[in-house]
Amino acid sequence: MLGFYLRERQTEKTFMRKEEIRQRIAHTDTFIVGSSMNGLGMEFSDLDLTIEQKLEARDSMRKQRRPKEILKVLKKFIMQDFETDVAIISSGNDSYLKFIDESGIAVKVFVNRSNSVGSSKLLKSYTRLDRRVAPLIVVVKCWGRSSGLSCTKDLLNGYSLSLMAIHFLQSGCHPAVLPSLQILAPAAFNNFEFPFIDDEPPNFISENDESIGKLLLELFEFYSYRFRFAEDIISVREGQPIPKHECENDPNAEFKT
Repeated sequence: MLGFYLRERQTEKTFMRKEEIRQRIAHTDTFIVGSSMNGLGMEFSDLDLTIEQKLEARDSMRKQRRPKEILKVLKKFIMQDFETDVAIISSGNDSYLKFIDESGIAVKVFVNRSNSVGSSKLLKSYTRLDRRVAPLIVVVKCWGRSSGLSCTKDLLNGYSLSLMAIHFLQSGCHPAVLPSLQILAPAAFNNFEFPFIDDEPPNFISENDESIGKLLLELFEFYSYRFRFAEDIISVREGQPIPKHECENDPNAEFKT
């Protein structure tokens, strides 16, 4: 499995190409987010970008232009600079630009997706705590992709599968492979600023010495037979399952997961 991960993971050359694309967008507050940045990217992974604005700029923007209108302006620029077709995709209340650059990389551009920046830092930090984390998650994501699970709307996407894998490593195997970083280092992982500083993760050494392959089998067994989907929800923040009834009608429920 480690060999599979080493073959399939995003190369430095591909990442540098993605960084070139980011720079061509020509906006000082444009950040790479998602798997391209968090250490879980594969060669076929899309490039996700978010254009972030300071809070005072956002207040002004709300009075003048909504994110979708900003995307329309940006679309014209990208079509001219990249000489490619650009589409505005709308999904619920979310909108983003999508295009393919000349090297074949699929690019998505969002506006004010600050939660994506924080999530990218968190996942990257988890991959740096233990060498087994990234290979395990990449294999799970590839399984989801090949099975069609992460390619179908309203099912599990790559990010959801990553969280499921981390949650298993926190509470589904014994001893645990991972802690909760938000509990271990709350000052570093409960608040995110732009651009986030790539700090060293806190010191944590797991007593679990199982192989990646053994952990993968246990992960499937955990979610097939042991996790109580009808009663609990996954919480990477808490490092353990949370009863569903605790989150019902709770306006802060999203911050518990």
